[in-house]
Amino acid sequence: MITRRAALQLFAAASAPAQSFYYGKDEPLPGQVELTAGPLTAVFEPELGVLRYVRFGDAEIIRAIYAAVRDRNWGTVPPRMSNLKVESGEGGFKLTFDVANVDGPINFAWRGTITGEPRGVIRFAMEGEARTTFLRNRLGFAVLHPIRECAGKMCTVMHEGGSKEIGRFPLEVSPDQPFKQMRSIAHEVAPGVTAEVAFEGEIFEMEDHRNWTDASYKTYCTPLELPFPVEVPQGTRVRQAVTIALQGARPAVARTLFQTAAASGGGEPRRKSSAARSPCVSRPATPSSVPASNDSRRSSWSMYTRWPARTFNGTPLP
Repeated sequence: MITRRAALQLFAAASAPAQSFYYGKDEPLPGQVELTAGPLTAVFEPELGVLRYVRFGDAEIIRAIYAAVRDRNWGTVPPRMSNLKVESGEGGFKLTFDVANVDGPINFAWRGTITGEPRGVIRFAMEGEARTTFLRNRLGFAVLHPIRECAGKMCTVMHEGGSKEIGRFPLEVSPDQPFKQMRSIAHEVAPGVTAEVAFEGEIFEMEDHRNWTDASYKTYCTPLELPFPVEVPQGTRVRQAVTIALQGARPAVARTLFQTAAASGGGEPRRKSSAARSPCVSRPATPSSVPASNDSRRSSWSMYTRWPARTFNGTPLP
């Protein structure tokens, strides 16, 4: 029997706007800057300083790259953006912006630079300084790799020290870090085309974000096996960078959806289905693709692969 309180909560959820239900707030979504680097496309969110949806054609290579400051309780210190400058040319671009992460005793300021080259290279660099002494659990870049394009796929990982590992992105949800001591990771994004993601300035490792119901793998710094929190003395300088580079045969210049539609005279581009473009939906595998020896685990695996229809009160969600 449902209680009156539970009934009221269900009614409130059913009455909420679809955008609030889907994104957590009934406010306009952050503006985006479309970017092209040769055959690569991406978007930048100026409000948060996040580089999103790095693609080669329809193949998503990276879901997001961002720099985070996490306090001693794993709270995320929100960024305050300023001084954004955007330069773009034939098949390339350059963005610069300033960020201040300020909350309580934490005061960390940094400058971000994102460049794109016509040969299919995007580099996101940060250089910052601690304006106060504070404790942190994490300070630096995090990279989200998409599940749908990566789950179960072969990859090559270069480790600190120069060793090379041939492995796979986990097909099943991994409770432990799939890769540690990472210098770079590369995988095939199209026949004959490989995307390498290289990390500088810290020690990086990967975790399977499906453990927290997020549809991505996250590569982050600093390794969790090291003690935390860590004191960051005032005046400490931090320099890090993440570089995405294509290798192999590829088209010379990519087009955004809007450029393609305009060139063909088709007006505004046709939107992809919600399942194709939703940051929360992925289909990395079906339960039948789990090896027979793991039959007993298929029921738990299905919770990560069977997603509900993207509707709310009969209305398709964006």
